[in-house]
Order: sequence, then structure tokens, then C-alpha cells
Amino acid sequence: TLYDDKFSEIVLSTPINGSYKAMEEIIRIITGKRKHVISVKPQFTVVGASLGSDVRFDLLVETDDGDLYDIEIQHYEMKDLGERLIVYNAAITLLPKTPGLGYKNYPSTHVICIADTKAYQNEKDIHRETYGENHEIICVTSHNKYENKELMDLMHDFSCKNVSDIINPVIRETLNYFKNEQKGVDIMKKEYDDIVAHAKPKWVEEGRKEGLKEGLKEEREDNIKKTIPVILQLGGTIQDVANIFDTTPEEIQKILDTE
Repeated sequence: TLYDDKFSEIVLSTPINGSYKAMEEIIRIITGKRKHVISVKPQFTVVGASLGSDVRFDLLVETDDGDLYDIEIQHYEMKDLGERLIVYNAAITLLPKTPGLGYKNYPSTHVICIADTKAYQNEKDIHRETYGENHEIICVTSHNKYENKELMDLMHDFSCKNVSDIINPVIRETLNYFKNEQKGVDIMKKEYDDIVAHAKPKWVEEGRKEGLKEGLKEEREDNIKKTIPVILQLGGTIQDVANIFDTTPEEIQKILDTE
């Protein structure tokens, strides 16, 4: 689903015929504004000494009018989500480097969190926090019943595993490209192959070390649980996950069954 980090990263940051239609549709539905997206940078890091540590955005989006969007896709419950969004909001305002720009002339910045959690639940409208005229934090969650039908459809579509179940035509067309059309499938396969090639040595070594320490068993299982949906979404199998962690498909299936 689009709540899986790597899958959504590929789908929403890869242009199709030079355009980012799915990202533009998401921004339109959530903000009510039509924007022309010119770039999407996944896992963009702001090296911010003034923040005390680096901040990494899931997807940094720039539109042709200079607006900046941080799109955060959250699948796990986080007690400090509100505080994190405030930090993301501070970080995105650090990006413009034009000398003498002046705070009144900064581009509009928007932090949008799309969550499959209970954050800001029981709200019939979009959760929005504004800072001045041009800066805002927005959070929408699949657990709420919004009055906006398009938004409800979008929340539904983020949770869909099958392309045929997706309601929004733009989102459906985009996912169909990556799941059923050869060019999109090839992109997914390459990403999957890269994940396996780069991650396997590290994960196998970590797995072996953790296997020697009973106290780290839960941490290893947590890593496996997080990896399973990424590999499956990219067309891999339980056997592929087992190969990455140097174990058996039976162990992977057992962990999967306990979720």
C-alpha cells in the first residue's frame, strides 16, 4: 500500500512522462489548491546545526511557484508526532538560502502528514495549524470520517493493496503504471534489486550479531517485520526476505503470522 515507506517513495517521486500527477492530486485534495510539481526528492536531509540534529523528510516537493511541501507518510503510532511535525516545519523554513531574502519573502511551506494512525482522531475536518500567512502543518488520518468525500476516498486508496480497489482515477492510473505496465514494473524491479544488493550484507551481519544476543531478538524481528511489506510490494517473496536475513521462509512466515 501507499503507507509502505519504500513503495510510496518510488511511486510518488518518480515522474511519469515528465509529470507528478499523483503527487499533484494528493496536494489538491488535502490543501484545495492546484499545483504544478516540478521536483520530488525522497529522503531529503536538512543538515541543521540550529536544530541540534539532522532532519529527514519523507518527500520534499517543490512547485513551479516556489512553494515547498514536506510530505510525511506515517504508518506507525508515534506519541510525539505533533512535536515531530513542528520540527519538520522549522526545518523546511531553513531551506531557502537566498541572501537578504527576509522572512516576509520566504516561500510558502507546508508540512503534510498522511497517517494510518489514531493521531488527531475524531476530527471531521482536516487538522491544520498555521504559522503566519504562508506556513502550515496539516495532518489527515485514515481513522477519521471526513465530510470531504474526495479526502475519504484518498484515505481509502492509501490503504488499498489492489489497484482495482482504488477509487481516485489519478492514483489508480499511477499505481497501475508501476504494478502492471512494463516500464513501471522495470522501475520497481530495479529498486528492489538495489535494496537487496545494498542492504543484504548489512542486514545479514546485523542478523548474525543479534542472533548471538538473546536480548536483541525482538529488535531483529522488528527489522524483519518492517522489511517484509517493502520486499513484497516490490515484487519479492517470503524466500527473498529469508535470504536477506539469512534464515528460512518458515521463520519469516512465523513472524508474519504473529503480526
